[in-house]
Amino acid sequence: MLIWTLAAALAVMPLPEQTERELAKPILPPPLAEGAFPDGVTTEQGYIDWLAAQYQKVEREIESAPPAAAARGRAHLGNWTLAVRCEPHLTRLLLGIAEGPDIAALETLSEGALRHLTAAREQWPENHGEQLEDLELITNFGRALSLFARSKLGRPDQKLTEQVANELAIWMDDDRREIADAAVLWHCALHHEIGNSERALKTLPLPLAPINGSTTELYLRVLRCSILSDSGSSSLALALILKMEERLERWISDEPSRQAALCTLTWFRFRIAHSHHPEGDGLYQTIWQDWVARARATLEDPDAPCRLIRLTGAIPLLLAKPEPGSQPAPGVEPPPDKAVEPVSQPAAGDDSQP
Repeated sequence: MLIWTLAAALAVMPLPEQTERELAKPILPPPLAEGAFPDGVTTEQGYIDWLAAQYQKVEREIESAPPAAAARGRAHLGNWTLAVRCEPHLTRLLLGIAEGPDIAALETLSEGALRHLTAAREQWPENHGEQLEDLELITNFGRALSLFARSKLGRPDQKLTEQVANELAIWMDDDRREIADAAVLWHCALHHEIGNSERALKTLPLPLAPINGSTTELYLRVLRCSILSDSGSSSLALALILKMEERLERWISDEPSRQAALCTLTWFRFRIAHSHHPEGDGLYQTIWQDWVARARATLEDPDAPCRLIRLTGAIPLLLAKPEPGSQPAPGVEPPPDKAVEPVSQPAAGDDSQP
């Protein structure tokens, strides 16, 4: 099936001949999309620094707030840290382009968020009891991200990871789509991390099911293809990604988001094919060479620079900051209406500011 799928894709136009040595050269991953950047920020490192400054600003305000407002402020800051501040590191991890500092940052940030969430629970105001379930859910997401980072750093906890993954399963059928998708993503990512890949594959949506919402839906399908490749089914993973690319026109109406999604799928196909080089000569070898050349041309096209689509948020942002006036320190201005990085429709607002 893969040979015919690839052959059809490659029959569009001829490419210049390239040597086997040229095709085997590594390629730097494209940068992440810039849709999350606030005004005045132009680089990924600048964005990470800006997020750190925002965090410190709100943390100072919490320190001077009365107990009830401080508890709600800590809950929001913990949620925002997991959803927004962890996002660049988690996006790179899921794309397979993370480096050591990304994993270390994820561990530090997720553990800091858990401290805020724990302190918030201890001081939670009685008149906001209806939000305790959301606080519990966000805490479970925080534990999931912390365990994910610890596993990547070589300190896995199989029993606790399985426990947290199974607790997240409670929310996989939540009526709120962003919660259900995030619960599926981290339930499956944790199970795959501890070797329960079959469990993850049974839960993840089929790759060719339509995408109608946030970028998390695309990442769920890419995660399935990654697990298939890791499990020895690289040919099937490549064929499915090619089919996904064919459907992007129907799935994603926004041109910049569709282009970023295409670049992301192309990057995944390149990584999988590059790590599963066919042996010997023959038709498959010829197809592989043509395809790798075509993928490199897309990823390195100077006229249409590729950018990888990022998670809209690592987890949902559910716990709102206290209303202005509920604490003595000046509040952060309400966020402007600005999409973080939509797939097919604009997000409700810019959550980059806590």
